Parts: sequence; structure tokens; C-alpha cells
Amino acid sequence: MNSTRTFQSDRAVDVMLGVPIEGRVRLEFGGRASLWDVAGFDRLDDLWGTGAIAREPIGQGVYREVALFDPMTEVLCIRTTTPISRLGGCVKSDMMFALSSADPEPADPEQLWTGFEDRLMRAAVHADDRGELVRVTGTDPDGPSITLGTMIADLQRLSVVSAAPAPTTGPLWPFPREGEEERTTVVGLLSPEGRLEAALLASEALRTWGVPPREATVAYVTPIEVVTAPLHWAASEF
Repeated sequence: MNSTRTFQSDRAVDVMLGVPIEGRVRLEFGGRASLWDVAGFDRLDDLWGTGAIAREPIGQGVYREVALFDPMTEVLCIRTTTPISRLGGCVKSDMMFALSSADPEPADPEQLWTGFEDRLMRAAVHADDRGELVRVTGTDPDGPSITLGTMIADLQRLSVVSAAPAPTTGPLWPFPREGEEERTTVVGLLSPEGRLEAALLASEALRTWGVPPREATVAYVTPIEVVTAPLHWAASEF
């Protein structure tokens, strides 16, 4: 990053991070969204969806990845928590990224969908490790959504993908049975192929609802917080 482009926290604004794809990331703040080219994109891409980036709740038990953005110098500050080793411990740090306003989209739409699906699979794997679910929507968090998770039945690990409302077009989703129009669910064995199928089901549902890959929003659901009262605690307390 150019040393002349400094980050100042006193003028920074909180932003929600979109899915980083093809060198760019979507930022949401102040009720608006904008697309930015990222210098050092691979570093941001490696962090996204792993649980390392700071998060904020958007509902009870529902979280999105967040950052700080200095609009004067167009510098993004990502606050991270990463493990020191497999033996335990972690380190907290701030990572800075120089941004520049993105020109009209140069990428092929199918290439963007493939990039989205790859990152969704990674996010789902890490969320599963944390005991969380992944929820995918468009720009409206209360709009149509897909939830990805896993469960164990008869000692078999299963992949579960649920969409609300039921997608009614496309070859992957079954036509909803009577009574399943508001939500339909696909269950299969968990495997690398099952992870890919879940991502393809998600992208097909988004296409059905007219949501482009750049506007797909990924959030993480902590089930215990959804079914209990809000938990007022901080990891530093333990």
C-alpha cells in the first residue's frame, strides 16, 4: 500500500463486507453500496469466510463480516483474529488495504458465479467447524434466503440446503410439493461433491430471484443464540 495513503480511525466508517470476487469487494455503509478494486486482493480473499474477520450482529444470532473504511484516503481496515498454532492461542491484528473505485464490471457473469460458489463452499466449511449455519440473501436481509448447514442422522453426516421461498425454476431444485412452497429443503450426503452441490443450489436460487453474484450477501447464524435470549458476553471474559 502506498505510504501516503494512511488510515485514520477517527474519520472511518463502519462497513459491511460483500463477497470478494475477481479482485473486487462490495462495501455497504450508510444505506448505500459501492464496488471497489482491492490492492492486495489475495490477502483479503484468504481471510474472507474463514471466521478470522471481525463480525457484527444484524439480528439475533446472525452476523456479518465488517470492516472500517476511511473515505478520505480510500483505505480499508480489516480487524482479524487468527490462531497462533494448533496448540491454542490467537493474535489480533489490523490489516490495511488500499481501494480504488471500480470501473464497470469487466468479468464474465459465469466467472463471477463460479467465484461466488468457490467462496461460499469455503465459508460453509469454516462455519460448520464453528457449529454455525450460512445464510445467503440478496441485498435485503429479510428477502428470499438460502440456508446451508449440516446434520448427523444414523451416524451419517448430511448436507442440508434450505430455500425460502422454494425456487420454482432451474434443474437442480425439485419442484416444491404441496405445502412446501414457502420453504423447501434438499438433503444429501456430506462430501466434497455435496459441498459443491450445495453451492450450486444456492447460486441457482439466487438466479431465480434475480440476485446477481456481486449482490449476494453471506451471513452466519449461531443456532444457540437464535433459540435463547441475546447473550451479552465477550470472548475476552473467558
